[in-house]
Amino acid sequence: MRWEQTAHSGVPRALRHTKATHANTTLSTDGQRIVAFLGSEGLFAFSMTGKQLWREDLGRLVNTPAGYDLQWGYASSPALCDGRIAVLCDVQGAPFVAMFSATDGREIWRTSRKDVSSQRWSTPAVIERGRRRQVVCNGWPFIASYDFETGQELWQLKSEGDIPVPTPIYAQGLIYVTNAHGGAAPLYAIKPGTEGDITPTDGARTTAGIVWSTPKNGAYTQTPLVLVDLIYSCSDRGILKCYDARTGKLQYDQRLGAGTTGFSSSPVASADRLYFASDEGEVYVVKAGPRFELLGTNRMGKITMATPAADARVLYYRTRGHVVAVGEKR
Repeated sequence: MRWEQTAHSGVPRALRHTKATHANTTLSTDGQRIVAFLGSEGLFAFSMTGKQLWREDLGRLVNTPAGYDLQWGYASSPALCDGRIAVLCDVQGAPFVAMFSATDGREIWRTSRKDVSSQRWSTPAVIERGRRRQVVCNGWPFIASYDFETGQELWQLKSEGDIPVPTPIYAQGLIYVTNAHGGAAPLYAIKPGTEGDITPTDGARTTAGIVWSTPKNGAYTQTPLVLVDLIYSCSDRGILKCYDARTGKLQYDQRLGAGTTGFSSSPVASADRLYFASDEGEVYVVKAGPRFELLGTNRMGKITMATPAADARVLYYRTRGHVVAVGEKR
C-alpha cells in the first residue's frame, strides 16, 4: 500500500439503498490529482501522494425515485477533463449539472436541471468532436447535453426509461445513451453536432439528430461497450445484445448464465475478449464479434458489483472484500 487517507468521517447526511454504500462513485484521475465525489459529504481532490488539496461541500444531495419516500444513495461519479470536473446532481429540490476547477475546487458554472425528477445515478460524459466539447447527461424525463465551457444546453431528448443509470459513451462518431426502467428500455445513437429538441414524434425512432434507436435494449445499470464497429449492451438480468454500432442492426441476443443472478458492473474489453461480471462473481468471457461465443466462465467466489479497471496487461476486480488482479503468468 502506498498511502491511505480518510476523506470524511461522520454520520451520513443521506440514506442509501441496501445494495449501495456511501462511497458508490468511482474515483477520477488525470495523473496529477485524484478526485472523489462522496455526494452529500462533498467533492474532494487529493495529490498523487494522498495529500488533500481541497474540498467543496455541495450540500445534502438526496436521490429519490419520483412518488416514493426512498433514498437510494448518491452514485454519479465525477468526470475529470482538461483541468475541470463535471458533476451531475439530479437530486431533490434543485437538480443541477456543474463544472469545477480541478486546481482549487472553484465553481466555473452551474446549470439548473429543474425539469428533471430526482432519481438518477448516471455519470456525465465529456465528449469532444471537432471544436465542440460537451457534457452529456443521461436523465429523465430528458437526456441533455451542455456546452463544456459555458454550461448552456445544446440539445435535449425526451427519455423513455425513468431511472437512468448507464453513462453516455462516444464511439464511431456517435453518442450512445441507454436506460431501462419504468416502461421502454431504449438505446439511442445520437449525432454529436445536433442541436435543440431531437425527440422523435408520431411513433418514429429517428430524427435529424438520432441516427438509430431501439425501444427494447434493456440495459438498466450497465454502460454499453463499443469495440470496433459493434456495440454490446447487457441487462441487469444478463441478457446480452450485440448491435452494429453504425446502423443498429441486431447481431445476436443471448443470455449469460442461468438467469439466477443480477448484473451490476459494466463490461470491459481486452483485445478480442469481453468480460461481464455477475453480482455473484461469475465472470463470463465472450469473444468479440457478430456471433456469440462464450470462451469461459471464471468464478471470483465473492460478490462482485463494481466495474473492473484495466491496464495493458491486468484486469483489477473489486469484490465485496478483496481487490483481485488478473493477468497472464510470466
